[in-house]
Amino acid sequence: MAMALPDMITTENVSKELVQAIFEAAFIDTEIDSDGDLIVKPTRFNCWIFVPDSKNFVRLFTGFRMNDDASQEAKLEFTNKVNDMYILVRAFLTRTGRVQFDYYLPIGEGLHPKTLILTARRFMDVVAEAVRDEDRDNIFS
Repeated sequence: MAMALPDMITTENVSKELVQAIFEAAFIDTEIDSDGDLIVKPTRFNCWIFVPDSKNFVRLFTGFRMNDDASQEAKLEFTNKVNDMYILVRAFLTRTGRVQFDYYLPIGEGLHPKTLILTARRFMDVVAEAVRDEDRDNIFS
């Protein structure tokens, strides 16, 4: 039986299960990974969606492995350029050689489910654009 979807996502009703049901209702494939995290599975790359214990926001997150041969300077230049030029995403490097992107969508007084879907799609579009347009040094595997 499908979960009944509320008119608004609030700090009182937000959960991983609700977010998954919203994406599934929009015909967007999802899955729960082995760690119990929600993954939205578009055609280009996976996007993880987290609902923190505070339930004040929804976090959109994705990452890519970078070439081991790419210099640290090139990696930092890429992330700095993304952070300077792309408003919707934050890029950062990890110790394991990945660049990760995220965005925090505040719930505030309520978040319409359509806003969540549209923001997630836009987030993935911006990440794809940033990787495609700003990777002039071929730093991705």
